[in-house]
Amino acid sequence: MKIKFLLFALLISALGANAQYSIVDVDGNDINDGDLIIRNSTAEDDALKFFVTNDSGETLRSTIEYVSSDVGGSFQICYGGQCYDAIAVGGSYPPVSAPQIIEPSATTGQGNKIFYNEVDNPQISNHVLRFYLVDESGADIGGDLTFTYQYDPTMGLEDIASQLGITLDATVISGLSSQLYIVSFEVANGNKQSIKVLKK
Repeated sequence: MKIKFLLFALLISALGANAQYSIVDVDGNDINDGDLIIRNSTAEDDALKFFVTNDSGETLRSTIEYVSSDVGGSFQICYGGQCYDAIAVGGSYPPVSAPQIIEPSATTGQGNKIFYNEVDNPQISNHVLRFYLVDESGADIGGDLTFTYQYDPTMGLEDIASQLGITLDATVISGLSSQLYIVSFEVANGNKQSIKVLKK
């Protein structure tokens, strides 16, 4: 019986660790673990702007790791009241010694954004980022939320379909306002796939 209780307690604590915070973009769309977020502009106005909410009853210390990039180039992360231009793969922003502090039930303010701002030689690129939590000493304590920020200036609906491995019969879509959309596809066998698309 003690073993069952211990396993149950571990399961509850593991679930709680992943639900300590939530992230939404400026339009209120959830940013989830594993998401692919596509941008087709290097302009700062088109940056991924976001808010982080502490859904726990404890103070959280949050940072973002720049996990990888397939081409490099100039990339910017603004978080914790500071913008970082010269970021490097493996680095955390803000640094773990001065993370973004988020009090219980609080949401970060304006100014958080992520974008590819390579102006000299912009290339189609994928940038993997990981939100995570640290303790008072700056040690990684998990709570990971990892997503891919993709820059592709040529991205259109046919490209999205190709990326998802599907074929579209009709592609006429009109009257959409400029905002983030979640495009969901379901094929005859019941398989589903979704992708977030920003319409300019």
